[in-house]
Amino acid sequence: MKKWGSVITAALLTLSLVVAGCANQGQSSGASGDEIAVGVLLPVTGNNATDGKDMQNAIEMAVKKVNDGGGVLGKKLKIEVADDGCDPQMATTAANKLVSQNVVAVVGGYCSGATLPSSGVFKNANIPMIVPAANSAKLPAQGLRHPVFD
Repeated sequence: MKKWGSVITAALLTLSLVVAGCANQGQSSGASGDEIAVGVLLPVTGNNATDGKDMQNAIEMAVKKVNDGGGVLGKKLKIEVADDGCDPQMATTAANKLVSQNVVAVVGGYCSGATLPSSGVFKNANIPMIVPAANSAKLPAQGLRHPVFD
C-alpha cells in the first residue's frame, strides 16, 4: 500500500495543477459550490480488485490530505469512483459514467487494456486523465492531447 500511496499522491498533486489549469480556462464544469469532482477509474471488482481497492484507499488518504490542507483553489476535492474491472467494455461504461458526473479530471488506468478505450472517452469529453499505472506503448501512440497542455 505504501507504493501505491506514493504513486497516487504524486498523481493527485499533478492533478491539482491540472484542475487549477482547467479552472483558470473556465473548463471546470465539475467544480461547483465548495467541491471539485475528480473521477477515479479503478478495478474494484475482478482479478485485480485487491490492487484497485488499495489504490482507492491511497487516493482517499491523499484527497483527505489535500482537503485538510485547504483543498485546491479553496475548494475541497470530491472523488467519484468508477469500476473498470480491468475490462475494456466495463472501462468504457465506467468512463461514460464519470463523464456524466461532470468530473473535471480523472486519475486512473491500472490495466492498459481498460485504459486504452477509456482514455478516448475522456479525450472526446475534453477531460484530462492522469494515468499512474497503465504502461502500454499504445497509450502515447494514440497521440491524445488535452488543450490544457497544448
